[in-house]
Amino acid sequence: MKKQKKQSPSNALQERQELRARVEELEETLRAIRMGEVDAVLVSSSQGDQVFTLQGAEHPYRLLVETIEEGGRVLEDADHGSQTGQHAR
Repeated sequence: MKKQKKQSPSNALQERQELRARVEELEETLRAIRMGEVDAVLVSSSQGDQVFTLQGAEHPYRLLVETIEEGGRVLEDADHGSQTGQHAR
């Protein structure tokens, strides 16, 4: 059986404070995820960073992009019609 090194009271207090701060950060992270305040999670690995979006998080952005693309097509079609003289009279 391994004997544990005895820590000085100041080292033990510092370690306990650091652990408490880490637990508080983890609890805040879980609370944010549970309350829907997180859109994505960044995971770093030896193969590089990866971003995982939570289900539904990208929906508002996708709608925005699709709407902008639709508007662009409408303007393109209107511009093409006016150049060829085929616009409605």
